[in-house]
Amino acid sequence: MRTCLRNLSGLAVAACLLGGALPARAEAPAEPGARETNQLRVLNYNIRHGRGMDDEIDLERIAGVINAADADIVALQEVDVGVRRSGEVDQVAELGRLTDMYGVFGKHRDFGGGDYGQALLSRRPIESVEVIDLHGTTGEDADYRVAVAAHIPGTEDLPGILFVSMHLHHQAEEHRLLQVRELKRVLGEAEQEAVILAGDLNARPGSETANKMLDGWIDTTPDDAMTFPADEPNRKIDYILFPEEHPWRVLRSEVIDEPMASDHRPLYVDLEWSPGR
Repeated sequence: MRTCLRNLSGLAVAACLLGGALPARAEAPAEPGARETNQLRVLNYNIRHGRGMDDEIDLERIAGVINAADADIVALQEVDVGVRRSGEVDQVAELGRLTDMYGVFGKHRDFGGGDYGQALLSRRPIESVEVIDLHGTTGEDADYRVAVAAHIPGTEDLPGILFVSMHLHHQAEEHRLLQVRELKRVLGEAEQEAVILAGDLNARPGSETANKMLDGWIDTTPDDAMTFPADEPNRKIDYILFPEEHPWRVLRSEVIDEPMASDHRPLYVDLEWSPGR
């Protein structure tokens, strides 16, 4: 049985996950193998509360995608906890059980009798979690947004990591720009050796939002890494990023060919911690 530490502040919301039986793994998108001890596979996935392109909600299908990717840490967006539309299931706890990973949840807002937000999964224990409050940067009539951040302790060959899942405003560029400004301000003050930011920017490469976010940050995937819509992807709106002064080296990145489980395709990147390069 797995547990995780809880060290929450402000509006932070967390859920500890229990390990359990895993579903059968699909064929992996890349050779999983044993990674070097200074390497890390990061996955990002907007799961649309588990609702696929066939309009079926199937968390085992989502978990199968995550398991096949063999990721070390996973950022998830559009996650339900206790919401009527998805059977009042705690999706964070269930995905944790199905993937045998530790997980935490960050509440975005009340929805359908439960909570709606973002989640993070990790194969290593999560030390603490906090929600980065972006409310107040977009005005009273704008959609409330947050980012959820987990502190993952380091190892002998990897630093302590602040792993962040974000989901920016889906309509207005002016709101996304304000959210990016607040997010970068908070992350710039983070006392953490390494930061990895993953999520749905709702912005294409070359847009004002993407350009502002990438000022001082490295985009680990190419501009043609199309993630949406899942059945016939024609735009990149999902990203995995790190600050340019942090000595990560990108070994590989890939959008996973998964056209059904959600309306987004997942993407992953293999990183290597290479100080002194």
